[in-house]
Amino acid sequence: MNGLHLYKDFFPVLGGIKNHIGLLAKRLRAEGVEAQVLVTNTDTHTLHETIAGVPVTKTGRQITVSSAPISLRFFSAVWRQSRPVDLIHHHPTTGRYTGMEEI
Repeated sequence: MNGLHLYKDFFPVLGGIKNHIGLLAKRLRAEGVEAQVLVTNTDTHTLHETIAGVPVTKTGRQITVSSAPISLRFFSAVWRQSRPVDLIHHHPTTGRYTGMEEI
């Protein structure tokens, strides 16, 4: 099974969702799932690295608006990396899209 985790930032940027995604991907890999992470980088360069045994792609970011990164390369990376994937795990950055407004 292959899994792709999507979010706006990842380690070394700190935060609860970033930590959750890292721990989840690391644990899934330990269970045999080919988990990988796709996020935006904090600068304009795209990086491919392995963090704690998890393959991470950080696409170059052009600008950040209201804490939302804009990375045009992110969309093509999602397309490329999601082709062989069985599960995509995405964390929206606002409560507006999480379903929490009904709770």
